[in-house]
Amino acid sequence: MKIWIGFSTTNNLISRVIRWFTRSKTSHAWIAYTSLEMNMNVVLEAHFTFRAVPYAWFKKRNRIVAEFEIPVGQAAVAKCASFLGENYDYTGIVGGIVVSVGRWFKHKWHNPWGNPKAQTCSEAVVRALQAAAYPGADKLDAEAASPQTLMEFLAGNG
Repeated sequence: MKIWIGFSTTNNLISRVIRWFTRSKTSHAWIAYTSLEMNMNVVLEAHFTFRAVPYAWFKKRNRIVAEFEIPVGQAAVAKCASFLGENYDYTGIVGGIVVSVGRWFKHKWHNPWGNPKAQTCSEAVVRALQAAAYPGADKLDAEAASPQTLMEFLAGNG
């Protein structure tokens, strides 16, 4: 099964705000895999809820910034699948603003309002990487990661 993590953005307001606050090129992180059962590539993502959508459909609606194939097998997909139908972590986004402001001042602040039962896009990808024992993922803070910091982490890991 091919598994990869992708980063994307759009021109909608929330994407522009996320890119501004995180000073990044990307506003969204997701995990994708090749589903043999459905004979297609599928994106697992935190949107208004955590959902699965066809990659071809997703690609028409988003600008892909980067993609990284990862060798961790089904554990990452299984972790994301466990989030399907769960709510988006809106309070975690507000707490992410606190984290971003801290980064501006070279401080590492933790997200004060993250909800472990709900997911933002970056939280879900970090938790998937950690569940799959991806090298270095154990050092990532799921509630403080932004799409940009996660993209830089994967780029640094080859």
